[in-house]
Amino acid sequence: MKNRFGLLALLFLVLPLAVFVTPVQAGSLTLSYTGPTTCEDGSVITNCPTTNFEVSEGASQTGTFTVKETVAPNVLSRTYANLAPGTRCYFVKTISNTVKSAESIRVCADVPSLPPKAPQGITVKVEVTVSTP
Repeated sequence: MKNRFGLLALLFLVLPLAVFVTPVQAGSLTLSYTGPTTCEDGSVITNCPTTNFEVSEGASQTGTFTVKETVAPNVLSRTYANLAPGTRCYFVKTISNTVKSAESIRVCADVPSLPPKAPQGITVKVEVTVSTP
């Protein structure tokens, strides 16, 4: 069974980093992640300070991804709004100066179609025909 709004923990080049995708409302979603606390070799984070995160987006787990944005190291959550219906997948990389980590585990969410508004102004007309003998 497909998990539509997966919560996946991941191991990152700079550990640990967890990425979550949470649907906010139809047409928007929130991507959140936690920053690393150590370097890949297990040494303290001051040896590889996080200078940015790079967020990439694609339409499937195995498809092509493009860099959506690069954000400051204190930005651990992004809400993307006005999204067309469909599947969105993401991964995040940690950047330390010019060195990028491997990508995180890819997480996906389905942005549902908005239902149309219900019809309004409905009227019923009743006609009675009386026949005379």
